Amino acid sequence: MNNNIKKCCKVLVMVNIIIGIILFFICTKVVFSQDVSKEELDKLISTFVKERSQKGSFFIKDPRSGKDIELIFIGPREIFRHIRNYGYFVDVYFHEKEDHNKKWDIDFWIRNEGGKLVIKDVQVHKVPEKVGGEWFMVTVEPLPWWWQQSSGEHGGEPIARGDWKAWAVKAAIHEYIADKVSKDKAFIIKDPTTGEDVKLELVAIHDPVRKFPKKGLYFACADFRPVDGPGDKLYDIDIFLKNEGGKLSVADVKVHKVPVFQDGRWVKKALFYYKDEDIVELP
Repeated sequence: MNNNIKKCCKVLVMVNIIIGIILFFICTKVVFSQDVSKEELDKLISTFVKERSQKGSFFIKDPRSGKDIELIFIGPREIFRHIRNYGYFVDVYFHEKEDHNKKWDIDFWIRNEGGKLVIKDVQVHKVPEKVGGEWFMVTVEPLPWWWQQSSGEHGGEPIARGDWKAWAVKAAIHEYIADKVSKDKAFIIKDPTTGEDVKLELVAIHDPVRKFPKKGLYFACADFRPVDGPGDKLYDIDIFLKNEGGKLSVADVKVHKVPVFQDGRWVKKALFYYKDEDIVELP
């Protein structure tokens, strides 16, 4: 009798797991088989890594420190993800050149543009961290938006039910930045305090995503650092979007905070604050 009960419990657990997996894919619209093959994506990534490697090492900036990390290519995971209308997302493993135990998980965002697969951006997903004498990969914060899409809203974005999802706003912002970088080799803004053009690279798009109902605008802030600058020298830039014919497009970009060297370190100095939906300049 007890054995039958145990068998029934195991069956129920398996059924619940299967139902959960099915619901996950239905709700998130994430699928794993598409009109491109795993081989095509792997070849694109391998070529990209090889072309950008120096003497066999692939360099990426540590999102925590801004330091260049010298990595050795291991290879993509067996499974890739696809989000309809947004592209393909492949986790690729690397290890540090000086220590094979320190592994990195790097996400490659790939889109089909005009019938050609292109790598839109590369973002760090997991970094090595030592726990109890062993190295493990831990997830960075904030997560790239394509992981927020599958795990639910992150950070309590005050966007109403039935409105644009916070991850979709971040996706539109990221695509805008990636297109600028593809064209100009950097995200270029004018520093309002110096009047000089500054070449920047994206660090992270932050939570929460917010909406100005009266103006019909959505916005999120993003951290950038100068391409050749120190890792802790950060600009905080607010990017505003509007809904045009069912598509989010960038309406405005404002430098919210600029880096200032103070007491031996870089800090972000605010240039304005928000009062309801209005911007109030700071002296």
